[in-house]
Amino acid sequence: MRTVQRTYTLFGIAELEDEARQRAYTDWLAKGNDYPYASENCDTLEAFCNLFRIVCTNYRYDSCTYAYRFYTKHETDTEELSGVRLLAYLYNNFHAELYKPKVYWTKDRKKRRRSRISVTCECPFTGVVSDEIILQPLMDFMRSPDTRNFKELMRNCLENFFRSCRDDCEYCESEEYFTDESHRNNWEYLIDGTLFKETA
Repeated sequence: MRTVQRTYTLFGIAELEDEARQRAYTDWLAKGNDYPYASENCDTLEAFCNLFRIVCTNYRYDSCTYAYRFYTKHETDTEELSGVRLLAYLYNNFHAELYKPKVYWTKDRKKRRRSRISVTCECPFTGVVSDEIILQPLMDFMRSPDTRNFKELMRNCLENFFRSCRDDCEYCESEEYFTDESHRNNWEYLIDGTLFKETA
């Protein structure tokens, strides 16, 4: 029996030559990584649809495109509300779920007090930024009502959300994201850009 030892020279992603770095990135893309925020986005969409009583079906998104279908569970009269009447409808029916009392903390951050006057709307569904993204057209409308009706407003919210999901997927497949992942996970590479996997 004989034992053979091999010695490797390992490099971080920043230490690789451009050609080797490009190969490492291409290999990483070919491996097919899952989009890391899919479950958070799904939770946000579900909470939004439940609150506003709409149904979003056949939705999908990736780094290039997105598609969805939706309909509301409201009566036609409600779907066609617009302007100030729609604003009043939104305040009367959804204000309590969207806006929470503003919280004030003491300097040492040990005690807190909830305001009875000031309210804030910060990620009300799941606590992630996709809540803010899906609600942005609605918040803009509530600050300055225009001629859109309820169904158009819901379409704008969904459009904003899915466009953001597509853009985020595109970023998660970018070379910048790959470089960040390499640093975060301390991945090491051979001189030709092949990912080094240590075997026990």
